[in-house]
Parts: sequence; structure tokens; C-alpha cells
Amino acid sequence: MKIKVLPILILLTICNISLQSCYTVNIASNKLNTYTKKPKRFYIIEVCDNTTNVFCNGLFNGLINKLQQNGVKVDGIIQNSLSLESDIDINKKIASFNSEVVLKIVQTGTGSGKGVFEITLIDLETKKNVWKGDFDISANTYSSLEDSGMINDGVTAIFNKLVEDKII
Repeated sequence: MKIKVLPILILLTICNISLQSCYTVNIASNKLNTYTKKPKRFYIIEVCDNTTNVFCNGLFNGLINKLQQNGVKVDGIIQNSLSLESDIDINKKIASFNSEVVLKIVQTGTGSGKGVFEITLIDLETKKNVWKGDFDISANTYSSLEDSGMINDGVTAIFNKLVEDKII
């Protein structure tokens, strides 16, 4: 009986790759103890650098979909270094949407296959930061920031942290 080695090696390689962690997702947060509201109107402002457009667009759209699926009305804007909207323009959009909070996601670091973000939830009634998050995601050899699984896991991590901290 002849055993074919090549198919077995291919199968073992695929198993090895699928068992390795292709990326890491980390999030930590801090919530104002006295904040008990569960806002139903979010305005998302996402500020990213030009090198992570696919990830940032996926994160933005994924968060909007996830929030909407959970009864939250959402609008927002993605900005980068080439954006022309002024703070006045954005404030007008927030006011016309009648948002309760602004979820501001700002990319603070980038590198080869890595994104670091600071997330702030601002209560518009009190004008206070009521929740902060540090979020980072990094790819390894088998993935990139453009992978849909990586984007979805990033969305899930942020959403789950908002649920865990009783924002949603």
C-alpha cells in the first residue's frame, strides 16, 4: 500500500495555519461610575490615517450595523488627513441628527499590520467624556488589516465592550 505524502503534508500545513492565531484584538475601557444612560442615538466620528482605509471603513460600517441591529439609531462620518469637513460642519450634522452621544474613534498609531485606536463616548447633554476605550488590532504573517474576519472581530470586540460596560 502506497501512502501519498504530499496530500498529507498539505493537510497538516492547513491545519497548522488554521490553528495559529492570525491576529490579536485587545480592548480596555473605563466608564464614568455615575453614567447610567443607555443612549439610543449615536453619532460616530472615525478618524483614521490613509493607510488603513479598508479596515476603518469596515469597522465603521460594522459598528453601524451592529448598533442598528440592537435598536440604536446611528449616523456618522469617517475622516482622514484629506477630509474637508470642519468641526462646525460636523457639529451641524450631529445636531441635525439629534444625537445623544458621540462615539469618537481616533487612530493613534499604525504600523505594519497594526492599528491603535482611542475611543471616546461623549454625552452631548453634559458635554462630558463618559467612557473611554483603548483598542488595538494587529496582524501577523497570515493576515492583514484588510481581512474581513479581522474587521468583524474588531467590531465585535468594541460592541461587546460597550455591552459589558452597560452603555448598550
